[in-house]
Amino acid sequence: MVFQDYALFPHLRVLDNVAFGLKTQARRGKGAAQQIQAEAERAIALVGLKGFEKRFPHELSGGQQQRVALARAIAPRPSLILLDEPFSNLDVQVRLYLRQEVRDILKGVGASGVFVTHDQEEALSISDSLAVMRAGQIEQFGTPEEIYRQPNSRFVAGFVTQANFLRAERDGDYWQTVLGAFPANGASPEVPVGELMVRQEELTMQADPAGNLVVRDRQFLGREYRYTLTTAQGDTVYARTSTHDCLEIGQTVDGKIATATPRIFCQSSS
Repeated sequence: MVFQDYALFPHLRVLDNVAFGLKTQARRGKGAAQQIQAEAERAIALVGLKGFEKRFPHELSGGQQQRVALARAIAPRPSLILLDEPFSNLDVQVRLYLRQEVRDILKGVGASGVFVTHDQEEALSISDSLAVMRAGQIEQFGTPEEIYRQPNSRFVAGFVTQANFLRAERDGDYWQTVLGAFPANGASPEVPVGELMVRQEELTMQADPAGNLVVRDRQFLGREYRYTLTTAQGDTVYARTSTHDCLEIGQTVDGKIATATPRIFCQSSS
Protein backbone atom coordinates (compact mmCIF):
# COMPACT_ATOMS: atom_id res chain seq x y z
CA MET A 1 0.00 0.00 0.00
CA VAL A 2 1.11 3.58 -0.77
CA PHE A 3 -0.36 6.02 1.76
CA GLN A 4 -1.59 9.55 1.19
CA ASP A 5 0.76 11.00 3.80
CA TYR A 6 3.76 8.78 2.85
CA ALA A 7 3.85 7.07 6.31
CA LEU A 8 7.64 6.76 6.26
CA PHE A 9 9.55 5.91 9.41
CA PRO A 10 11.31 9.19 10.36
CA HIS A 11 14.13 7.44 12.23
CA LEU A 12 15.03 5.16 9.30
CA ARG A 13 17.08 6.07 6.25
CA VAL A 14 15.66 5.60 2.75
CA LEU A 15 17.23 2.17 2.30
CA ASP A 16 15.83 0.88 5.59
CA ASN A 17 12.38 2.33 4.88
CA VAL A 18 12.26 0.55 1.54
CA ALA A 19 13.60 -2.67 3.05
CA PHE A 20 11.00 -2.73 5.82
CA GLY A 21 8.55 -5.02 4.06
CA LEU A 22 11.37 -7.23 2.81
CA LYS A 23 12.62 -7.72 6.35
CA THR A 24 9.16 -8.85 7.37
CA GLN A 25 9.35 -11.48 4.64
CA ALA A 26 12.85 -12.47 5.80
CA ARG A 27 11.56 -13.20 9.27
CA ARG A 28 9.25 -15.68 7.61
CA GLY A 29 12.23 -17.32 5.94
CA LYS A 30 11.75 -15.73 2.53
CA GLY A 31 15.02 -13.85 2.04
CA ALA A 32 18.56 -13.33 3.33
CA ALA A 33 20.02 -9.98 4.39
CA GLN A 34 22.10 -9.66 1.22
CA GLN A 35 19.07 -10.36 -0.94
CA ILE A 36 17.00 -7.81 1.03
CA GLN A 37 19.53 -5.05 0.37
CA ALA A 38 19.72 -5.93 -3.33
CA GLU A 39 15.93 -5.86 -3.71
CA ALA A 40 15.64 -2.58 -1.79
CA GLU A 41 18.34 -0.98 -3.96
CA ARG A 42 16.56 -2.26 -7.07
CA ALA A 43 13.29 -0.63 -5.96
CA ILE A 44 15.06 2.64 -5.10
CA ALA A 45 16.66 2.73 -8.55
CA LEU A 46 13.27 2.06 -10.19
CA VAL A 47 11.77 5.19 -8.63
CA GLY A 48 14.79 7.32 -9.59
CA LEU A 49 16.31 7.77 -6.13
CA LYS A 50 19.66 6.03 -6.60
CA GLY A 51 22.16 7.91 -4.43
CA PHE A 52 19.56 8.84 -1.80
CA GLU A 53 19.81 5.56 0.15
CA LYS A 54 21.38 7.11 3.26
CA ARG A 55 19.09 10.11 3.60
CA PHE A 56 16.37 10.45 6.21
CA PRO A 57 12.78 11.37 5.20
CA HIS A 58 13.11 14.94 6.54
CA GLU A 59 15.99 15.48 4.10
CA LEU A 60 13.72 14.77 1.10
CA SER A 61 11.11 16.80 -0.74
CA GLY A 62 7.46 15.71 -0.73
CA GLY A 63 7.79 14.17 -4.17
CA GLN A 64 10.90 12.26 -3.14
CA GLN A 65 9.20 10.98 0.00
CA GLN A 66 6.31 9.67 -2.09
CA ARG A 67 8.81 7.91 -4.34
CA VAL A 68 10.28 6.22 -1.26
CA ALA A 69 6.78 5.11 -0.24
CA LEU A 70 6.25 3.68 -3.73
CA ALA A 71 9.63 1.91 -3.64
CA ARG A 72 8.73 0.37 -0.28
CA ALA A 73 5.47 -0.92 -1.76
CA ILE A 74 7.00 -2.47 -4.88
CA ALA A 75 10.12 -3.90 -3.21
CA PRO A 76 8.41 -7.19 -2.14
CA ARG A 77 7.19 -7.55 -5.77
CA PRO A 78 3.45 -7.66 -5.00
CA SER A 79 0.92 -8.41 -7.70
CA LEU A 80 -1.46 -5.71 -6.45
CA ILE A 81 -0.77 -2.26 -4.96
CA LEU A 82 -3.34 0.10 -3.40
CA LEU A 83 -2.47 3.78 -3.81
CA ASP A 84 -4.61 5.93 -1.52
CA GLU A 85 -4.67 9.46 -3.00
CA PRO A 86 -0.85 9.38 -3.13
CA PHE A 87 -0.41 12.78 -4.80
CA SER A 88 -2.89 14.91 -2.86
CA ASN A 89 -0.15 16.53 -0.73
CA LEU A 90 2.03 17.46 -3.71
CA ASP A 91 2.05 20.57 -5.88
CA VAL A 92 0.60 20.47 -9.40
CA GLN A 93 3.82 20.11 -11.38
CA VAL A 94 5.08 17.25 -9.20
CA ARG A 95 1.69 15.52 -9.48
CA LEU A 96 1.72 15.70 -13.27
CA TYR A 97 5.22 14.25 -13.45
CA LEU A 98 4.75 11.55 -10.83
CA ARG A 99 1.44 10.17 -12.08
CA GLN A 100 2.98 9.23 -15.43
CA GLU A 101 6.08 7.88 -13.73
CA VAL A 102 4.05 5.77 -11.30
CA ARG A 103 2.02 4.36 -14.19
CA ASP A 104 5.22 3.44 -16.04
CA ILE A 105 6.79 1.88 -12.93
CA LEU A 106 3.76 -0.28 -12.15
CA LYS A 107 3.61 -1.52 -15.73
CA GLY A 108 7.36 -2.11 -15.68
CA VAL A 109 7.21 -4.35 -12.59
CA GLY A 110 4.04 -6.10 -13.77
CA ALA A 111 1.91 -5.00 -10.80
CA SER A 112 -1.72 -3.95 -10.93
CA GLY A 113 -2.55 -0.72 -9.14
CA VAL A 114 -5.80 0.32 -7.48
CA PHE A 115 -5.51 4.10 -7.49
CA VAL A 116 -7.91 6.13 -5.32
CA THR A 117 -8.40 9.79 -6.26
CA HIS A 118 -10.97 12.59 -6.29
CA ASP A 119 -9.17 14.32 -9.19
CA GLN A 120 -11.09 13.59 -12.39
CA GLU A 121 -8.22 14.39 -14.75
CA GLU A 122 -5.85 12.26 -12.70
CA ALA A 123 -8.27 9.32 -12.77
CA LEU A 124 -8.79 9.57 -16.53
CA SER A 125 -5.09 9.93 -17.35
CA ILE A 126 -3.60 7.20 -15.16
CA SER A 127 -6.14 4.36 -15.49
CA ASP A 128 -6.74 1.52 -17.91
CA SER A 129 -10.11 0.86 -16.26
CA LEU A 130 -12.08 3.32 -14.17
CA ALA A 131 -14.71 2.83 -11.47
CA VAL A 132 -16.81 5.80 -10.39
CA MET A 133 -18.00 5.35 -6.80
CA ARG A 134 -21.09 6.83 -5.15
CA ALA A 135 -22.13 6.17 -1.56
CA GLY A 136 -19.91 3.10 -1.41
CA GLN A 137 -21.27 1.57 -4.61
CA ILE A 138 -19.85 1.42 -8.14
CA GLU A 139 -21.92 3.77 -10.29
CA GLN A 140 -20.12 2.94 -13.55
CA PHE A 141 -17.14 0.85 -14.61
CA GLY A 142 -15.34 1.00 -17.95
CA THR A 143 -12.44 2.54 -19.84
CA PRO A 144 -11.76 6.24 -19.25
CA GLU A 145 -12.96 6.99 -22.77
CA GLU A 146 -16.23 5.10 -22.27
CA ILE A 147 -17.03 6.82 -19.01
CA TYR A 148 -16.20 10.30 -20.29
CA ARG A 149 -18.06 9.92 -23.59
CA GLN A 150 -20.95 7.74 -22.45
CA PRO A 151 -21.77 8.40 -18.78
CA ASN A 152 -24.67 6.20 -17.74
CA SER A 153 -26.07 8.52 -15.07
CA ARG A 154 -26.45 12.18 -14.22
CA PHE A 155 -24.06 11.72 -11.29
CA VAL A 156 -21.25 10.25 -13.44
CA ALA A 157 -21.74 12.91 -16.11
CA GLY A 158 -21.48 15.71 -13.58
CA PHE A 159 -18.61 14.27 -11.57
CA VAL A 160 -16.33 13.01 -14.34
CA THR A 161 -17.01 15.39 -17.24
CA GLN A 162 -17.82 18.47 -15.11
CA ALA A 163 -20.50 19.22 -17.67
CA ASN A 164 -23.19 21.90 -17.66
CA PHE A 165 -26.82 20.85 -17.18
CA LEU A 166 -29.68 22.93 -18.55
CA ARG A 167 -33.42 22.41 -18.29
CA ALA A 168 -35.00 20.62 -21.25
CA GLU A 169 -38.77 20.50 -21.84
CA ARG A 170 -40.48 18.02 -24.10
CA ASP A 171 -42.30 19.42 -27.14
CA GLY A 172 -43.54 16.60 -29.36
CA ASP A 173 -40.54 14.82 -30.86
CA TYR A 174 -38.06 17.40 -29.59
CA TRP A 175 -36.51 18.70 -26.40
CA GLN A 176 -36.64 22.49 -26.17
CA THR A 177 -33.68 24.16 -24.42
CA VAL A 178 -32.14 27.60 -24.19
CA LEU A 179 -29.50 26.38 -26.66
CA GLY A 180 -31.99 25.09 -29.22
CA ALA A 181 -34.22 22.11 -29.98
CA PHE A 182 -32.91 18.54 -30.11
CA PRO A 183 -34.53 15.24 -31.20
CA ALA A 184 -36.08 13.19 -28.41
CA ASN A 185 -34.74 9.98 -30.02
CA GLY A 186 -37.44 7.67 -28.71
CA ALA A 187 -37.60 9.03 -25.15
CA SER A 188 -41.02 8.46 -23.62
CA PRO A 189 -43.36 11.44 -24.10
CA GLU A 190 -44.62 10.75 -20.57
CA VAL A 191 -41.38 12.30 -19.27
CA PRO A 192 -41.86 16.02 -19.96
CA VAL A 193 -38.75 17.36 -18.22
CA GLY A 194 -35.07 16.53 -18.60
CA GLU A 195 -31.59 17.96 -18.34
CA LEU A 196 -29.41 18.76 -21.33
CA MET A 197 -25.77 17.81 -20.75
CA VAL A 198 -23.25 20.19 -22.33
CA ARG A 199 -19.55 19.53 -21.84
CA GLN A 200 -17.55 22.71 -21.45
CA GLU A 201 -15.53 22.04 -24.59
CA GLU A 202 -18.70 21.34 -26.64
CA LEU A 203 -20.14 24.83 -26.22
CA THR A 204 -19.21 27.12 -29.11
CA MET A 205 -19.85 30.85 -29.04
CA GLN A 206 -19.74 33.88 -31.27
CA ALA A 207 -20.61 37.51 -30.60
CA ASP A 208 -24.27 38.28 -31.33
CA PRO A 209 -26.32 41.10 -29.73
CA ALA A 210 -29.40 38.87 -30.06
CA GLY A 211 -27.64 35.85 -28.57
CA ASN A 212 -28.76 33.54 -25.77
CA LEU A 213 -25.79 33.88 -23.37
CA VAL A 214 -23.95 36.71 -21.65
CA VAL A 215 -20.24 36.50 -20.73
CA ARG A 216 -19.85 37.14 -16.99
CA ASP A 217 -16.21 36.14 -16.49
CA ARG A 218 -13.16 34.99 -18.44
CA GLN A 219 -10.15 33.10 -17.11
CA PHE A 220 -6.94 32.71 -19.10
CA LEU A 221 -5.54 29.20 -18.49
CA GLY A 222 -2.61 29.31 -20.89
CA ARG A 223 -3.80 26.99 -23.65
CA GLU A 224 -7.45 27.97 -23.33
CA TYR A 225 -10.00 30.39 -21.96
CA ARG A 226 -12.62 29.32 -19.44
CA TYR A 227 -15.77 31.42 -19.67
CA THR A 228 -18.55 31.83 -17.15
CA LEU A 229 -21.83 32.68 -18.86
CA THR A 230 -25.45 33.18 -17.87
CA THR A 231 -28.63 32.34 -19.72
CA ALA A 232 -31.75 34.52 -19.97
CA GLN A 233 -33.24 32.37 -17.17
CA GLY A 234 -30.28 33.13 -14.91
CA ASP A 235 -28.58 29.71 -15.17
CA THR A 236 -24.78 29.61 -15.13
CA VAL A 237 -22.84 27.65 -17.74
CA TYR A 238 -19.14 27.23 -18.38
CA ALA A 239 -17.24 26.93 -21.64
CA ARG A 240 -13.64 26.22 -22.61
CA THR A 241 -12.30 27.53 -25.90
CA SER A 242 -8.97 28.10 -27.61
CA THR A 243 -7.22 31.43 -27.14
CA HIS A 244 -7.45 32.35 -30.82
CA ASP A 245 -10.58 34.42 -30.22
CA CYS A 246 -11.35 36.42 -27.11
CA LEU A 247 -14.84 37.37 -25.96
CA GLU A 248 -15.26 40.38 -23.71
CA ILE A 249 -16.90 40.34 -20.31
CA GLY A 250 -20.45 41.65 -20.59
CA GLN A 251 -20.69 40.65 -24.24
CA THR A 252 -23.81 38.88 -25.53
CA VAL A 253 -23.03 35.77 -27.53
CA ASP A 254 -24.86 33.06 -29.42
CA GLY A 255 -24.10 29.70 -27.86
CA LYS A 256 -24.41 26.44 -29.74
CA ILE A 257 -23.57 22.81 -29.00
CA ALA A 258 -20.97 21.19 -31.24
CA THR A 259 -22.97 17.96 -31.53
CA ALA A 260 -26.34 17.34 -33.17
CA THR A 261 -27.45 14.76 -30.60
CA PRO A 262 -26.36 15.86 -27.12
CA ARG A 263 -27.13 13.70 -24.10
CA ILE A 264 -30.36 14.47 -22.25
CA PHE A 265 -31.05 12.89 -18.86
CA CYS A 266 -34.76 12.41 -18.28
CA GLN A 267 -36.42 13.07 -14.96
CA SER A 268 -39.95 12.95 -13.61
CA SER A 269 -42.11 16.05 -13.75
CA SER A 270 -42.24 16.10 -9.97
